[in-house]
Amino acid sequence: MRRVVKRAAPWLLGGTIGFYSSKSVFIKERNAYETKMQAALQEANDKIKTCQEEVVNMQESHNHKLQSEEKLSRELAMARDKLTNELEIAREHGQLHEATASKIQQLFPETYKIADDVPRSSLHVDLSQFGLPSEEHIHFYPSFISSSDHQKRIPNWVIQKLNLSDFLEENMVGNRKHSHFTGKVEHIPTEFQADNKDYLGSGWSRGHMVPAGDTRRSQEALDATFHLNSNIVPQHFHNNMHFWYRLEVFVKDTLTKQFSDVYVISGPAFLPTEFEKPVEQPEPESPPPPPPPAPSSPSEDGKEVTVARRPYYYPRKPRKWVKYQVIGDNNVAVPTHLFKIVLVHPRLQSSPSSSAPDTNVDKEAPEFYVGAFLIPNEKIPRDHDLVDYEVPLEQIEKHTGLRFFPKLDRHNMKRVGSLCQRTICNLMTEDQLDIWNLSRRIEWAKNQAEVNKVLAEIERKGIEME
Repeated sequence: MRRVVKRAAPWLLGGTIGFYSSKSVFIKERNAYETKMQAALQEANDKIKTCQEEVVNMQESHNHKLQSEEKLSRELAMARDKLTNELEIAREHGQLHEATASKIQQLFPETYKIADDVPRSSLHVDLSQFGLPSEEHIHFYPSFISSSDHQKRIPNWVIQKLNLSDFLEENMVGNRKHSHFTGKVEHIPTEFQADNKDYLGSGWSRGHMVPAGDTRRSQEALDATFHLNSNIVPQHFHNNMHFWYRLEVFVKDTLTKQFSDVYVISGPAFLPTEFEKPVEQPEPESPPPPPPPAPSSPSEDGKEVTVARRPYYYPRKPRKWVKYQVIGDNNVAVPTHLFKIVLVHPRLQSSPSSSAPDTNVDKEAPEFYVGAFLIPNEKIPRDHDLVDYEVPLEQIEKHTGLRFFPKLDRHNMKRVGSLCQRTICNLMTEDQLDIWNLSRRIEWAKNQAEVNKVLAEIERKGIEME
């Protein structure tokens, strides 16, 4: 037995040593793996901590950016209010301070892409001082403000300001030959844009609401008047070239010489143009039977009181429709009427370079004068004058749904008077218009042959040109 145990001992001893040796290797590998995993875990924790710090920094940066934007917005609003107050003070003194104009250019630089959705100049602030007619799709152009009607593809209204200095030779920089009608503008959605093809062969002209000749202080301002959706409506050719143009000349040639500031709002209107009288019933051959007696009811004192019978029907009223034509693939609406509203200051304009108030003005006279004119979009007879189409301002508001000069107390006669009572609202005659147009035709001539044609017409009619 001892011999067996003696022989087995080395084997048992070797197995025990091998077992402990394998266990030691396993422990070392496990420890190494745990160390490696702890290092990887520590590295992951470090990355998480770094990411968290970056997120916190980004949030702080974003919050700082938001605070900066809010601060900038507040400062911008304060600057606008300050500039508006300065404009009001300057307007009371009859002049716009140069310092105010320079501040406006610094804060709101004239960086027009085509039109802006916010006011960018002192002119925009000035045009908005009495309130705008509506708030639908408003765009601020270099020389006017416009509201577009996306459904009809024409403007709802446009507002501009004129004074005599606009028509001085040194201020008339823009050239109409470089301007083109277009509806492809980025501030009007593509599906609502009008196109020149809509007018082609339609029988209607492209009528300016803000005249191109009123905005020649820059080529950019002139080009903006040729945007279809913002300033153009389908207009009767004869109306566009004659009566409407004579009205435009009256505003810019007559009123700017009499008043320092002339504000003009123009636009389309859609009025009922078709009426149907009710069909009269023929008289019956035999008289109708008498109506049944009116019912009676006892009163408090026991006597019968006859109750008046209500009529069987009310007279039928005439039917009326608002109908208008649409042209082109885009269905551009043709207005039935056009309106032009003029607001002026009573202070007379002494000279283009003078901005001092006129001391001869009656201090008890109204502060403003308003003239409202509603003109059919058709050929106007030669013998008709402007006063034939003068209407109360409320009538145009009723037909258009617009509110003109909402910040102005129009019902206070001490503040607002009638324009045609303050000045003579007479347009130039057709013969005078013919002479007026000769200079325009020479300016627009594309070649020498057209110039010679105009000169021959002047000689044939015996017209003396200055």
